[in-house]
Amino acid sequence: GETVAHFDATINGDEYGWRMPWAETGIGLNVGAEYRKETLDFKVDEQFRSGDLAGQGGPTPPVKGQFDVREMFAEVQLPIVENNFIDLFTINAGYRYSNYHVAGNSFNTDTYKIAAELAPIPDIRFRGSYNRAVRAPNIVELFFPTSLGLSGAVDPCANDPVPAASLAQCQLSGVSAAQYGNISKNPANQYNGLFGGNPNLLPEKADTWSVGAVIQPRFIPGLALTADYWSIKIKNLIQAPSFSGVLNACMGFAGVTQDPSQCLLVHRNTFTGSLW
Repeated sequence: GETVAHFDATINGDEYGWRMPWAETGIGLNVGAEYRKETLDFKVDEQFRSGDLAGQGGPTPPVKGQFDVREMFAEVQLPIVENNFIDLFTINAGYRYSNYHVAGNSFNTDTYKIAAELAPIPDIRFRGSYNRAVRAPNIVELFFPTSLGLSGAVDPCANDPVPAASLAQCQLSGVSAAQYGNISKNPANQYNGLFGGNPNLLPEKADTWSVGAVIQPRFIPGLALTADYWSIKIKNLIQAPSFSGVLNACMGFAGVTQDPSQCLLVHRNTFTGSLW
């Protein structure tokens, strides 16, 4: 079962007597704090745990773990111009500080945004924003036990009838010269891999830029045209390496740059060279 404990407190305020001279409404403000704790206790019976069920592909292990996070946040909306020498100009911004506690480790994250809207006339509105977002690892990504499972379908060093990868490439992944050309492919196209969580994972981060425009000509009632552009870049993506990605990087195969560190994840049969 999965449980989530969640507590938050917010203070909302509007028009604190602060108002720009060209605006009709005042500053809007929201501040608060939040506490959240997530716990997962995934239980399985003995048949799932042992991997004895037909078609299971490997054992399904139990998963148990938890983390908690303490947060503080603030958001402000600042109308600068309203119905004055231009129709609208407003800015809003936000910030959130988070402190995570995971399996004896702790880390902090900062997320923030700033956005603006500009309408020179009521018919045309421009908008733009910048956002820094984070995604903390979930309980399965953190605490999943190391377990056998189905991973990939094609070994470029297996006969089909001729290996797709060269001898030199296959040797990087642990194939000997004597084994090359004599490795049987998996008849079910299902190779095995080891999967597991990592309690030392840190959050992934994303930076998003967006710009857009909205056109609503008053002389054509009901018509609205919108166009938006987004640019999103993610750093430290939390994702398990793929079967083909590891093999291709290890061997420098299929146009992928050779990466010797990926070969540490490839384990072939010592005698046959097979991944099966």
